[in-house]
Amino acid sequence: RCVSIKRDVVEADEFDKGERMILNFGHTIGHAVEKFYNYSTYTHGCAVAAGMLMITKLAIEKNLAGTDEMYQKLYECISSYGLPCSAGTDSETLAPLCLNDKKRESSFINIILCDKIGHCIIKKLSTDDFMKFMGV
Repeated sequence: RCVSIKRDVVEADEFDKGERMILNFGHTIGHAVEKFYNYSTYTHGCAVAAGMLMITKLAIEKNLAGTDEMYQKLYECISSYGLPCSAGTDSETLAPLCLNDKKRESSFINIILCDKIGHCIIKKLSTDDFMKFMGV
């Protein structure tokens, strides 16, 4: 089922400019985690899992998306697969590394937020607002 959903999303947005970006949920922070640890401590999937939780927690704290209940379900799902639930560092440390992400467009960055289980939104933030979002 997951592969079918991903295929449908990719076919509908071949060049990753719209809806396909939702497949990048957790990747902005996940890529920063990988870079922070010089690609040695976390696999890509583990870094993305930690990124999903970190960005969801930040979005809830900033009232941008999600609920505590949704975060708890996401946490339980990720931990049930033995994936890390923490990046081992804080958002302030990762923030500058996130600005190298492919979802950055000049002075803006698109972040993918889960607003409810099974649904994500794309939020375009200025790099200044993104740094504030990350707690810098």
